[in-house]
Parts: sequence; structure tokens; C-alpha cells
Amino acid sequence: IVDFYIGIIYAPCYEYNNANGLFKEERNIMLIAAFMNIILSFLFCYIVGLPGVYMGTVITQLFLWGKRGYIVFTKCLNCNSKERVNYWIKMVYNASVVVAEIYIAGKACSMICIENDLLKFIVCGIACECIVLISYLITQWHTREALLIKQFIAKQYFKKVKKL
Repeated sequence: IVDFYIGIIYAPCYEYNNANGLFKEERNIMLIAAFMNIILSFLFCYIVGLPGVYMGTVITQLFLWGKRGYIVFTKCLNCNSKERVNYWIKMVYNASVVVAEIYIAGKACSMICIENDLLKFIVCGIACECIVLISYLITQWHTREALLIKQFIAKQYFKKVKKL
């Protein structure tokens, strides 16, 4: 799950670098990441077994995210160090919110006592979605990004209302 989360979060950095043709900067990072992934995966696999492969991959993904983010901020967006620090603080905050959501959803689903597996799966899915929605409303509703989404939705809604 962590690997998937990191992959989704840093995908815009990857796409930004590709769109700007920053392949020379990426080449060295990818070589380092490949060796890093192999070495860490073998090392952690030896220490903790099969989960060690995932640990090595996650650490490598964090490295890639950091390096690609740095390239985007310095070469493409010309951001200063304060803006970069603000980005990383926001990413740590968002990751903390996701971890809290997973924990709360796990606790909530463990308290649901339904014998039918399919029905329990559906109810737990609905509960998890409600937890994520409530968490989003509490933690993100006031942000600039949420304001942009609200404005976009309002604009789309009013376009459809005018056509009717």
C-alpha cells in the first residue's frame, strides 16, 4: 500500500520531468535507484524475509520521489527552498492523514459484526468511504486546492443548469 501511495503521489513529478525533457537528470537518478533497490531488497530480504523486498522498494521509491521532486522544483518551477520545504511538510501531513484514515477504517471494520461475508464487505466499503470523506472534509476542505475543486464543480454545474 505504501509503495502504491508513493507511486501515485510522485507520479506528477515524473510526468513533469518527462514533459520538460529532463532525461539527463533522470538517467543518473534511475541508475542509482536501480542499484539501491536491488541492494536494499536483498539486504532486507536477508534480515526480515520476503517483506524486506517491499521495504527496499519503498525506500527506493522515497528516494526517487525526493530526487524527482527536487528536479521539478529547481529546474522547472524555479522554487526557493521555503517552497520546497512547504511542499514536503504538506506531503508528510497528507501521508499522516492517510495513515490515520487506514487505522480508523480498520478499527471501524473490525467492530462490524455481520456473518455474511459479501454484506460485510459492502458495509465495510461504505464505512471506509465515509471515513475518508469525513476526514477530507475535516482536513482539506479549507485548503486552496479544495477551493479550486469547488469552483470547478460549481462552474460545471452552472453550465449544465444553463443548458436546461
